[in-house]
Amino acid sequence: MDQKGKVYEIHGTVTGHKGDPLCGARIVVWWQHIRDRKELAAGETSDRGIYYLTYAIPERAPEPLLLVVEAVSKDIDAPLLS
Repeated sequence: MDQKGKVYEIHGTVTGHKGDPLCGARIVVWWQHIRDRKELAAGETSDRGIYYLTYAIPERAPEPLLLVVEAVSKDIDAPLLS
């Protein structure tokens, strides 16, 4: 099934060390290349730590495609990666 050019949605909740929602955390969906990343979508979490982003897979993306979701906040020690 060819997934290129289609629009996808991703959503979730980001919490801190004590389980409290992280407000204003920057969320980025990356297309991971061997040693490089290309940003596909970015946004911030709501007051409740919720994010919702849409992204499209580039037409010429080689398969298999590796996506990385990153959350960055001043309230955590290091970026969270998924």
